[in-house]
Amino acid sequence: MVGDVFNVKGNDYLIDSISDWGDKLFIKYIGNNKRPVGVSEGFYLPKFDAKYIDNTVFNLKKYSGKYILLDFWGTWCVPCIKLIPELKQLNSEFSDKNLKLISVAYDENSEKVMDFVVKENMNWEHLFVSSKQNDKNSLINKLKINKYPTTILISPDGKIIGRDLEIDNLRELLIEKLND
Repeated sequence: MVGDVFNVKGNDYLIDSISDWGDKLFIKYIGNNKRPVGVSEGFYLPKFDAKYIDNTVFNLKKYSGKYILLDFWGTWCVPCIKLIPELKQLNSEFSDKNLKLISVAYDENSEKVMDFVVKENMNWEHLFVSSKQNDKNSLINKLKINKYPTTILISPDGKIIGRDLEIDNLRELLIEKLND
């Protein structure tokens, strides 16, 4: 997508433009980058804007030094609902071991999400992204979330170390990282 930056072997490039016929892609070298930003494992989490479900501003720096598990879901998503018991178990197992679980609801109505969260006793932090608005700085767009549920595990230094792992593989990775 025009404007995206990608990293190859420690060098950042910008997708500058595409020819009118769509047959040529113009790339611009930006420079060397030892902390490449991206959405896949091995890359560092891009900066983003987000709000909690109560509309207060989210600040990722608040969780500095912690592993963060982002869970992208919606009240309309049956597989997401089925994952809730597993997330409760992970939160129970690892919340006292330097893990912060943060769910990101992509939904039409924050009140509906809040009611659902209370009803299901989802006792961790919740962000809300409106499915009615397309904000290029939202978590959904910045992290290129295109299926639900999606989980992303982030290390204390901000690097993505797990994306879309099966729950058992995610648990194994958490045991490995948090029981060192």
